[in-house]
Amino acid sequence: MASADMKRHAEHFLRVATEIPQCQRCGLIAVGDDVATLFLDLAVEMPTHWHAKGTAPNGVLPVERVEVLLGADYPWRCPTFTLRKGFPRNLHHLTPGSENVCPT
Repeated sequence: MASADMKRHAEHFLRVATEIPQCQRCGLIAVGDDVATLFLDLAVEMPTHWHAKGTAPNGVLPVERVEVLLGADYPWRCPTFTLRKGFPRNLHHLTPGSENVCPT
């Protein structure tokens, strides 16, 4: 796929992401011929006292950055979503992987 096509897919993804109420900010990190890397800053719902403190007891932040990779086969295959390296790995709905890899 050409770089222009990847950029077009990335821009469409970002337009849709801006419609999500929890998406506080999003943008394009890099684009190439067969991959586009984006970011989403997503607001996490939590009790107000945790929000005021700046973190939940398990280490989740009020706003978490998610990196999104759109591969050459996008939109026919799902993007890959990656969380920050220090994101808590003990949450059951995540696939934490090894300590050297960011959770997905």
